[in-house]
Amino acid sequence: MNPQYIEKEIKKITGNEAVLEELYKVLESGEAIALVGAGASAEADLWPLWNKFLEEFVKYSLKSGKISQEEADFFLRQAPQTPLETAQQLRNKIGDPLYFEYIQETFKDKISPHTDGAYTRTH
Repeated sequence: MNPQYIEKEIKKITGNEAVLEELYKVLESGEAIALVGAGASAEADLWPLWNKFLEEFVKYSLKSGKISQEEADFFLRQAPQTPLETAQQLRNKIGDPLYFEYIQETFKDKISPHTDGAYTRTH
């Protein structure tokens, strides 16, 4: 996954574009230090950013039979605008056992094809 794709995905979430632009300004001024956060793991598709996490969560919920296609379409439309609410609503719909199963599968230890470790080149 390339940096341009990651930036595009980050900007899809309402409010992120303005924050990202401000971050660039502060970093360029030398008044801040950038730390590698969870988004760095997206480089090798180790762990998803919010949009992909929610898209896959909707698909998982649909496949489990806990939501209808109509509900899945609704959640997919809502996810970019209200990611936390969407995740909570889906969790409530499918129940904790399936939610935690999805979380476990999504965030289990993975190996990067670029580093042969559980870290990316950015890390």
